[in-house]
Amino acid sequence: MLLSPTVLLVLVVVGLVYVFYTFTSGRAKHGEVVQAKLALDELRASNPEYKFSVDELRDGTIAFTHDVIGAIGIFDPDKKLLRLKSADREDCTEDCQSQEEAETAVEDYLRRIYDPNPAE
Repeated sequence: MLLSPTVLLVLVVVGLVYVFYTFTSGRAKHGEVVQAKLALDELRASNPEYKFSVDELRDGTIAFTHDVIGAIGIFDPDKKLLRLKSADREDCTEDCQSQEEAETAVEDYLRRIYDPNPAE
C-alpha cells in the first residue's frame, strides 16, 4: 500500500516544522540563560556589596565567600544543597539544582543582610 502524494507531502511538511521548532526553541532557551547571566553580572558590577568569591574545594563542594562581612555559602552539587552562614543573619539551607542557582541564592542572602527591609 503506497501513500498518496498529498499524505506524503503533509508528513514531510509536519516533519520539517517539528525539526525547525526543536532547533529554534533550544536556541531561545540558551539565549534566555545567557541574558540572565549577563543581567546577574551587571547587577554584581553595579552593586559591589554583592560580590563574592567562588572556590571549588577538594571534596567537590563549592564555597562562596564574602570577605567584607564574613558570609559564606557551601554548595554540594551531589546533594543539590546550599548552606549559608553569617554572623549577621541566621544560618539557613536552600535546595539548589545548579551552581548558577546557588550563586543567585547567595546573592539573595547577601541582599537580605545589606537591606533586610527593602522598600516595596
